[in-house]
Amino acid sequence: MRVLFVTPPSTARMYPLIPLAWALRSAGCLVHVASWSGFAPTINLTGLVAAPLGDPVGEPDRLAGPAVADAVTGYAGRWRPDLVVWDRHAPAADVAARVVGAASVQMVPVSDRLDGSLVDVDRATQVPDATLEPTPPSLRPAPVAGDLPIRHIPYHGPAIVPSWLRRRARRSRVIARLDPAGARLGELFEAVDGLDLELVCAVPMRELPPGVRIPGNVRILDATPGDALLRTCSALVHDGAAVADALAYGLPHLVPDGTAGAELGKRILQLTADPAVREEAERLRVEVLAMPGPEALVSVLTDLAGGRDRGGV
Repeated sequence: MRVLFVTPPSTARMYPLIPLAWALRSAGCLVHVASWSGFAPTINLTGLVAAPLGDPVGEPDRLAGPAVADAVTGYAGRWRPDLVVWDRHAPAADVAARVVGAASVQMVPVSDRLDGSLVDVDRATQVPDATLEPTPPSLRPAPVAGDLPIRHIPYHGPAIVPSWLRRRARRSRVIARLDPAGARLGELFEAVDGLDLELVCAVPMRELPPGVRIPGNVRILDATPGDALLRTCSALVHDGAAVADALAYGLPHLVPDGTAGAELGKRILQLTADPAVREEAERLRVEVLAMPGPEALVSVLTDLAGGRDRGGV
């Protein structure tokens, strides 16, 4: 079976798809990952085959609209996938799937489901054959026909585990994942200065805002070995995109959302010390673990695609 994944040029949008892509590849499917040509090297770093669609047209961070649908359809028409799996910010893939007669499956990331703004997007003509739902059941609306629960498997790309991370943390460790372009990193550093915790900031030094002061209890990482690091942390501070990882690892988490100064520091300490907060995070982790993993979806998606194999392995 041939499977075409379609993603915007964003690791935050692509990474949640990669475990499923590798589950299908390991089961013998041919898997290509399509995005704008400039994103192809990043796709290759996942070990998968990149399908370049050319230069961006329209909104560069979305794959939507007639011109983009033509680009995806052009590639799909030549490669003839049986199944097209797409991030919800790449709805042009649904159009392409219909044109070439492939099954169409949408992935709705956890961050999209929980940010309060999720609406049906670009569904002027068809609805996908199925929707992959990694959000734990207790945090999303009642399931509808075509929902396919799937466990979120944290994936963060290539990284090397540093020697310091192989030692047990001597105090509570909090990881920060915030966009360095904003002012919140400086506010976060100020809030944790002097607190009895270690803040690990997953931002390359060169991307830090000019003039920001780094306290002694803040560690800056150019590359984050996500799985190894998150397992040692007590909490996560993020801008909303890392909520799925927090749920998967049972980490209390916080989106600063305007809070700063001593109040922000107090809220971060509460994440690491409040038993009720930690119990709720653990409850959600257990719920995530009970969801079917990507490998369990292989046969389901194969059946959905009708078992067609157009010259695959």
